[in-house]
Amino acid sequence: MLHAASCCALLFGTNNGRDFDSPFVFLLFCFYLRLVLMLLVCYLFSSEIGRCVPLLQDSVSILLSCLESTDSKMVNMAGCFAWNMEEALKCASFFRRIYEEMRQQREIIGKHAMHFLAGYISMFSGQGPFQTGITREIDEALRPGVYSLIDICEESDLQQLHTYLGEGPCRTTLADLVHDYKLHFQYQGKI
Repeated sequence: MLHAASCCALLFGTNNGRDFDSPFVFLLFCFYLRLVLMLLVCYLFSSEIGRCVPLLQDSVSILLSCLESTDSKMVNMAGCFAWNMEEALKCASFFRRIYEEMRQQREIIGKHAMHFLAGYISMFSGQGPFQTGITREIDEALRPGVYSLIDICEESDLQQLHTYLGEGPCRTTLADLVHDYKLHFQYQGKI
């Protein structure tokens, strides 16, 4: 899993003067997402969970960083690949399934969910490789998956994350996410 994510990071990290074929990159990104999703569904039931979660976290972080910026002018000036908005939205929709599958694996992933949530929050708040944050459109595509992560976090995990994030945009983002989750996503028991 780590090798797949590292290859993706190399591909998105710099083009070294090469032009990338956008459909190929899109298919490659989707392949890596499917690989991570397959590992979530099939592999996490084994006794290897303790060693697998950190690699899963690294892979998810790298794949999420590929969605960080769609500002092609800024990214091309840095010598990196950039999605057009349509491709980025498709990739974000596919990526959301990883977070939603983590919700299905609540017993196994639950105690690690706050770390995945922290990664999303820091990327959203502009603390990723490009330090641009995640655009509103991509955030809207990812949001149901993020709500799934919040759903499996215990209240004590959210409090710990609140303390860990400190003052600033990350803490504000967490508060906004939890508020929106309670308003739009959390099951209230009402019909």
